[in-house]
Amino acid sequence: PDRVVVNRQGDAISLRASLGGTEVVVNPEKGKPNAAVASRLAKKLKHPAACFLSGTGNAVNGDCSQLETGHVLQLGELALPVLLNPPSASALTLPAHLMVGMPVMAKVCLEHTDVAAWRWVRGEEVVGK
Repeated sequence: PDRVVVNRQGDAISLRASLGGTEVVVNPEKGKPNAAVASRLAKKLKHPAACFLSGTGNAVNGDCSQLETGHVLQLGELALPVLLNPPSASALTLPAHLMVGMPVMAKVCLEHTDVAAWRWVRGEEVVGK
């Protein structure tokens, strides 16, 4: 989906913008103004200009530490929603040795959440929840 995902862990910030199947990543230095980061994203996404706006339509001043879920990256007529540290599954692993007829449980590593709902499917059939 078209959006901007902001991953903030301590002082480290990474922004991943997705637009029409194109995905770009920027890792701004601490304290870099939002306007400069928005311009860099616009250039990478091949748009003439961009700015970060709050939910009320005001410019988000300061650096990327001020970005929150509910803000948008305005690219001309397009408005990409900003998501701060959205829940995600960072890894999915299976046991090294599988045996026919034995149940298999995947190990899922979650980021930014402690809970998750899941469904295990085989073809179209749900075989676990």
